[in-house]
Amino acid sequence: PRGEAVVLQGGGVSIEVWKPDVSEPRLRFEALPRRRFCMIYDPLEHDKQCAELSRSGRWLVLTDHDTADNRAPAWTWLADLERGTMRRIALPDSVAMSSGSTGYAFSPDETTLALRALGGMWIGLPVQDSIAAGRFVRGEHQRNHFLLPITYTADGKRLVAMGDQLTVATYDATTGALIGRVKPPFEDHDGAVRVATDGSRVVVYRYGADILVVLDGAAGTRRGYVCPYFCNRYHQ
Repeated sequence: PRGEAVVLQGGGVSIEVWKPDVSEPRLRFEALPRRRFCMIYDPLEHDKQCAELSRSGRWLVLTDHDTADNRAPAWTWLADLERGTMRRIALPDSVAMSSGSTGYAFSPDETTLALRALGGMWIGLPVQDSIAAGRFVRGEHQRNHFLLPITYTADGKRLVAMGDQLTVATYDATTGALIGRVKPPFEDHDGAVRVATDGSRVVVYRYGADILVVLDGAAGTRRGYVCPYFCNRYHQ
């Protein structure tokens, strides 16, 4: 974030941190034999699914996979870009998934981590200490559970998570209790979602109605609409 270094991915086999004025990387993390880090392509496509850099630039969380066995579970790694260390985030087998965790969020003070896993999401995972702690929040829909993105509010007290079919919900970041939820009509469940960096606002574009719905991220409630072209009776 301060422009002091750049984090690069080397073909899935390594993660490198470069300073602008040197000819060699300052840090290099190698993938384990037969494993590859996830490949980051278009940032609009992966949308935090593959890797997430903390706001301070110190922490990097990302997923890898077994190149020899597609059925083997993916692993999630947490790299400390300040100390040059990397360790695996070990989730219980009951929530391990073949594609690994695919959505991440650091709390504003970067002391805890939230990530999506099979069936829901883990919240309150300590960044500095053992990852064995934390709380599991089960998803609401058996097909997709929690999708993306997952974002902390600026005060770190709440989490905004997208559910199935454009459902957006806000949860207490400590207890996992539901704060509020906005779900579109069933016939208008296709679209796109973007969440503000501080979690204060969520914008949901509904394809069918052709409108932008503005949500309060901290409260999990609808604030109003923005109509790209016009508002008709369908939108009241």
